[in-house]
Amino acid sequence: MRYLFLDASSPLAFGQAGDDPHHQAFTWSTRMNLAARLREMTGEMLAALDGPDRAGSPRDGPGPDGPGAAPVRSAAPRASDFAGLDRLGVCTGPGSLTGLRVALSFFRAIALARGLPLVGLDLFTWGAHTLAAQGRTGPVRLLAPAFLDQAFAADLILPLAPYDLPAPFLAPRAAAPDGRPAWGLRFAAEGAERLDPDPAVLHRLMGELPAPVGPAALQQVAPLYVVPSQAELKWMQTHDHAGH
Repeated sequence: MRYLFLDASSPLAFGQAGDDPHHQAFTWSTRMNLAARLREMTGEMLAALDGPDRAGSPRDGPGPDGPGAAPVRSAAPRASDFAGLDRLGVCTGPGSLTGLRVALSFFRAIALARGLPLVGLDLFTWGAHTLAAQGRTGPVRLLAPAFLDQAFAADLILPLAPYDLPAPFLAPRAAAPDGRPAWGLRFAAEGAERLDPDPAVLHRLMGELPAPVGPAALQQVAPLYVVPSQAELKWMQTHDHAGH
């Protein structure tokens, strides 16, 4: 199974390219330039799937010292480069509204154009399966940063079935009041350890989770929860509650 996965829920974007039984994870700093770098980032992941034999292919240009030098691989992928993929995957949140929307639109367009399945994976499910892979069982709380001092929280019972994620809710960035162990997804908080979702777990989930195909089904792959925009934050700061 050959796939690409993109998580643009934060200023640090995370990608992964997989080809059974191998996978390679990527991290990019994409603050303010995610849309401009998507083709480059996708090209890097495609290159990882093709391996060293990609060098010298027709899409490679001459090296910096002219003809005869080592070829330089172009970062921009061609449409035909996606033909060998079995599916795409995209993070559905929580996180930045802009990042989630841009990444989702980009991969959804590729999936539609190439007839590829698209996996939507939220950070809570990825984090829960990461903890389960570490041998954790029983009640846990996972936190994802929201706005101000709050977080999106999910109270889970491990191990978690792929479709059993309860609805997340807003809570303080702190430990659970009932004493269950708590982890922050890519951040630490009072009473909550940092948890970085495991690329090896993602590799497994990319083969297990449902992946819809076709225009109507792809429209269902959408962000789960997002961090409010600056305009929304300003509105909340100037209104007592909805309706004022």
